[in-house]
Amino acid sequence: GKTSLVHILCHNEALRNPTWTIGCSVDVKKSYFVEFIDVGGSSKHKSVRNMFYQQINGIILVHDVSNRKSYYNLWRWIAEIIHSDAYKESERLNN
Repeated sequence: GKTSLVHILCHNEALRNPTWTIGCSVDVKKSYFVEFIDVGGSSKHKSVRNMFYQQINGIILVHDVSNRKSYYNLWRWIAEIIHSDAYKESERLNN
């Protein structure tokens, strides 16, 4: 899902054997500076994800369309992002 999307955007080719992301992986493609941080979705990584929400301009949420639970987990991710320190800080600065 996320890893395959980032790989195709950065390398212009499909990822042949995608694996689970453990922790995070980073890919950078030149032309435009876009840094993709592929953060593991496991609840084991929840405590470290907040640091990846710092100083960002956007978030892309990716889910598996063949897995209904994956779709419902998007709402859990949105709640996590909204309750993150980075989001609270951006709200404070925008008011």
